[in-house]
Amino acid sequence: MSSEHVFIRRLPEQVADSLCEEIFSGALPPESTLPTEPELCVRFGVSRTVVREAVRLLVSKGLVEVRHGSGMRVRPQAMWDLLDPQVLFGRLQHERNFDLLAEILEVRRIIEIEVAGLAARRRTDEDLVQLRALLVAMQAALHDADAYTALDYEFHEMLLRAACNRLLIEILRPVAEVLRAARCITNRRARSLTASQRGHIKLVNAIAAKDVDAARDAMQRHIVQFEQDIRRSFDA
Repeated sequence: MSSEHVFIRRLPEQVADSLCEEIFSGALPPESTLPTEPELCVRFGVSRTVVREAVRLLVSKGLVEVRHGSGMRVRPQAMWDLLDPQVLFGRLQHERNFDLLAEILEVRRIIEIEVAGLAARRRTDEDLVQLRALLVAMQAALHDADAYTALDYEFHEMLLRAACNRLLIEILRPVAEVLRAARCITNRRARSLTASQRGHIKLVNAIAAKDVDAARDAMQRHIVQFEQDIRRSFDA
């Protein structure tokens, strides 16, 4: 696949990102009308096909509705999809809505502490091998926030698999993307990833020992540190 093809494939996302930023910042407030398709084509230097795909992305996020005969309109905030990471963090960054941040952190606390306990109770030897391999890779990536974040996501996905609850995996699928975005923000802005890594090591040690209470406690402490990091991130 050529690099040119990859770039063209990404153009709708680039246009959608720019329009999202205007919506979140209030430059395009709720009930306002977006520029017409031809105007957007000229503004971004793209084809109508690209603009239409970008608008479809905005519609999928609940940000925009297309009204035949009256154009494209920004929907009220209550209609936006809060399980979409871009919507969630766009609102957090522009509105400084710390009540919303508290709700995100509460969801993670409820979910992941219990997942840690289940993983400690149900993990297999193979699960433990994979968790330890991820720890080694994460240790090597401590100075590369993007690489560390990708491994961090794999680590928590592995914990979920070790918990052996297929329904839980399906239920958490939308929230998982929100948590992934949260980790991306905190890891990129963290002064050091060492504290996060220490938390992962303690968690794996508890899971290795099949100590349910210790696993829950390790996850709780890990989440507290995550909460402190993300609050500092938004304060900055």
